[in-house]
Amino acid sequence: MLRFSAALLATVASAQAYAVNLDGIKDFQPDRYLGTWYQIQSTNPFFQRDCKCAKADYARIDDTTLSVVNTCIRNNGEIRTAKGTAKITDPAKPSQLAVRLSPFAFGGPNYIVTEVGGEYEYSVIVSPGNAPIWILSRTKTLPSSVLSGIQLRLIEAGVRIADLKETDPNQCQDF
Repeated sequence: MLRFSAALLATVASAQAYAVNLDGIKDFQPDRYLGTWYQIQSTNPFFQRDCKCAKADYARIDDTTLSVVNTCIRNNGEIRTAKGTAKITDPAKPSQLAVRLSPFAFGGPNYIVTEVGGEYEYSVIVSPGNAPIWILSRTKTLPSSVLSGIQLRLIEAGVRIADLKETDPNQCQDF
């Protein structure tokens, strides 16, 4: 019973420290978001259906635009890359990005950073309408306690997580 209480207390404390904000996190710092992110879980959007691993690389273009290079390794071993941009459409809401990847173009903010770790070691993205969803990490693994906390906070925010699928970046050595 004591272990359960300690685990519950840790989860509650974590939920208070970090909370999914479906409108995007208020103090988002785009420069801290730059670099490589590995996909840990996603709702497996149509453009990633045949991928077994995925990662995204972000770099600054200007004050409101980031370059995006998404790479996935397909189930047959081929590498697929999509290049594009992530645009901050409202400076007051820098965590709401309009991502455009060729050949896919979407209007308005479609990539909302709803949570990041205190050191930007993980990121949670929930698109409008709650799909797609991505859980990303700076490393190829994310501790199960962190992942469980993220999932709990998504549920508490009213996000349906049943379609989240595990991704294992470690199975792709080319990453």
